[in-house]
Amino acid sequence: MDRTPGQIADSQSKRRVKYGLNVAVVILVAISLAVLVNWIGYRQFFRRDYTHGRKYSLSDQTRKVLDKLDGDYKLVSILPPSRRVSDPRLGSIIDQAVDVTDEYDRRSRDITVEHLDPTTNVTRIESFYESLRARYDDQLEPLSQAIGQSREVIAEVRSEAGALIEPVQKLSEHPELADGELQQFLRSVAQTFVRLGPDLKSLDSRVEKAVDHKLPNYDAARSTLTNLLRDLDESVFALAVGEFRKFADGAPTPAAVKEQLLALADKFDAVNRKIKEAKDELDGAGKVEGYDNLIDQVSSPQIVVVVGPKDVRVIPLKELFREPDRSQMRPGQMPELRFQGEEKITGALVSMSMSNPPMVVFVGGGPRPATGPGGQYQKVTQRLQNLNFKVESWNPAGGPGPGGRPMPPGPAPEPQEGQKAVWIVLPQPPPNPQNPMASGGNQQLTETIRGHMTEGHGVMFMLSFNPMPFMGGGNELAKLMEPWGITAQTDRAILAEIRIPNRPPGADYRFDPVQWPADLPVTGAISGMRGHFELPSPLVLTKPLGDGSMVYPLVELRGKRMWAATDLQSNQRPVYDPQTAKDSFVIAAAAEKDGNRIVAATASHDPRMGQFRSWASDGVTDVGVIGMRGTADAFGAMWPANAELFVNSVFWLAGLEDLIAASARSQDIRRIDGITQEGIERLRWSLLPGLPIAIIAVGIGVWLVRRKG
Repeated sequence: MDRTPGQIADSQSKRRVKYGLNVAVVILVAISLAVLVNWIGYRQFFRRDYTHGRKYSLSDQTRKVLDKLDGDYKLVSILPPSRRVSDPRLGSIIDQAVDVTDEYDRRSRDITVEHLDPTTNVTRIESFYESLRARYDDQLEPLSQAIGQSREVIAEVRSEAGALIEPVQKLSEHPELADGELQQFLRSVAQTFVRLGPDLKSLDSRVEKAVDHKLPNYDAARSTLTNLLRDLDESVFALAVGEFRKFADGAPTPAAVKEQLLALADKFDAVNRKIKEAKDELDGAGKVEGYDNLIDQVSSPQIVVVVGPKDVRVIPLKELFREPDRSQMRPGQMPELRFQGEEKITGALVSMSMSNPPMVVFVGGGPRPATGPGGQYQKVTQRLQNLNFKVESWNPAGGPGPGGRPMPPGPAPEPQEGQKAVWIVLPQPPPNPQNPMASGGNQQLTETIRGHMTEGHGVMFMLSFNPMPFMGGGNELAKLMEPWGITAQTDRAILAEIRIPNRPPGADYRFDPVQWPADLPVTGAISGMRGHFELPSPLVLTKPLGDGSMVYPLVELRGKRMWAATDLQSNQRPVYDPQTAKDSFVIAAAAEKDGNRIVAATASHDPRMGQFRSWASDGVTDVGVIGMRGTADAFGAMWPANAELFVNSVFWLAGLEDLIAASARSQDIRRIDGITQEGIERLRWSLLPGLPIAIIAVGIGVWLVRRKG
């Protein structure tokens, strides 16, 4: 049928309307989808962290801690924007601190986060400080009242001192008073009172500055007022009263002068009584240590504050990163600041959730301390202290005193009532062949550890190879583990045969396992991490005795041609012994009996074979991936499993399984090494001819496929 022009026009008009409506609907649907996707993205935040070391992700340990939080917590960062920091490394740390604290907010409903710029958010910061102060109002009230009363007394003293200047001066000019000691004393008192007014006003201004703040420094105000009141009492008024009465009792003093001296003494004494009362009030007002610590910590202008239901922890910016020892760096190399903010923040959350954190005691002999300056276990000690664990050390053999003279041992640390303790029995010094009867305190140590095991405290035995078992050196300690199903064969060391072409077989005493038993979370949390153990001895584990005890392997060495050697004292090269050979040896284990727990490990490098280093000492845990000690913070640890194994074992011994997980420190993974010049050449020749050849080959393949079609 033929169509008229009008019908054609109508059809075109309808098509335009139809297409226009289709476009409008598509636009509306696209906008709706965009809004919906953004809304879902806002409500359900998700991102993937592909940075080395997972810089912007929370560790497994932190996530476990957040899952166990109970109550409202707040993280407040008071940091300048990174763009205003001159050091780009520090700016990166600030960016990471802000981003990681936001992760806590996203991960837990119990945590809120607020970021405050100290240059532009002054009012909000003051309001925040005021809220912190309000948490201590009840405890601070007695001290605040005592400080106010002392300031009132100081004002009265200023007034009284000003009123006493004239009578003291007149008495010094009394016509019956001859020149002498009394006249000189009266003049010195008058001069002191002339200076006293301005001095008291200046000190009161200092006190006012300390307390006129959103977070008043009451301790500084108390210290200033206490010193001032003591000086006014002892050096001014009490001294003057005593001298006035002494001269009044003296025969040469005229009667008229004596009468005025006694009147002045009464006035001075009345003022001094007020001073003493104010001082007693200050002394009686108890210290609020939590608040005083808070004041000391917020004095830093750049901080992160962790606010819990009951406690407050402050982390200064300098504690948010680790800077390696510059002496370990190459000339001109700028060391990277390694972020440790997550470790600090999570540690604060853990310490706030524990009413009585455990005590960890490092017990051992030898010339070097375990903790403190020059200590051998500083790295793992720092990890425990970041969690607010109380870390102590005790040497049962005493130590060097002044002039190098030996000092007797002090008493062993004792845990508080209800406090869990973990005793770390360090490798004992090797026996001295010249003095085989010297036990180095082993007997006292054995009895002490036996007592703590009976009390239910956790014990970690770190035993070392002892080639002369008949001379002691740890055997008595090893016997304490046998009822738990662990027998330490410290008279032998595990070796692995090494074969090098054209050379006689050798023996290696170093082992780097990467696979760990999964019987306990202690080692389950370090799956895939690399560890390092030197000169280990075998542990023989017996099956449970039916009394509820359990034994678990923690470190198991696996490999071919390993054997347990007992003849390392000879001058001959160790030779593979098939009689003592095994494909696997257990060198660390855990045991549980009647609710009590112990851990045993036998890997300590003997000094006669090189520098002493236990598997948990800084000689292992502080070695970086470049192979140098002291560079673990700069480049990541070469053997991260060792520190993780130690800390996780302490958690298990203390009954804190909830803390056992891969920590933030374990994310310090190894970087991709720099490309060598030889590698660059190989890459260049692979790309220059290789890429065109590959393209040509693909083209030929496509041509052949089409030709067949």
